[in-house]
Amino acid sequence: GNTDIYLYDLSTNTERRITTNTSNPADPAISGNQIVWEDYRNSSPDIYLYDLSTNTERRITSSPGYEFNPAISGNQIVWEDYRNKNYDIYLYDLSTNIEKQITGNWSHQRIPAISNNNIVWYDARKGNYDIYMYSVPPLNCGDNICQPDEGYIRCQRDCPSMRCGDGFCSAMDGENGQNC
Repeated sequence: GNTDIYLYDLSTNTERRITTNTSNPADPAISGNQIVWEDYRNSSPDIYLYDLSTNTERRITSSPGYEFNPAISGNQIVWEDYRNKNYDIYLYDLSTNIEKQITGNWSHQRIPAISNNNIVWYDARKGNYDIYMYSVPPLNCGDNICQPDEGYIRCQRDCPSMRCGDGFCSAMDGENGQNC
């Protein structure tokens, strides 16, 4: 039979079906209200997203290659992609709708994971698989406007205050998105 992706809510003990097609979706990942998975409905695997808050499904990738092993953190989705005849890591930012190739080495880069702005993956460029990491720079680097996703170092540089070290600038700190 076909596989589907379900969500089980531990607080209400209810099960909810997320996918309803016959394409055998696989490798789901969740962050907040968003679920991503690889899906074979277009003959080669693509990455799809389901938003639990709007009950909408969206295709994220449409390249002629193979996209596998998605991971999601906040508004950022990563996956391994075979469009260049080797596995590379790609990123899609849901807030900007921009796709970005993260790796471009001739060897394989596989099985990415993402947490906040940090992406890690297996990388075979030295002959065996090692773990590599890339930190996605904030969208507003060096703009003197402090944003919650800019983290401690960026926040200190943009908005130096005694309380900025938590990485989340607030109105209490005088850093509520205005120049500080």
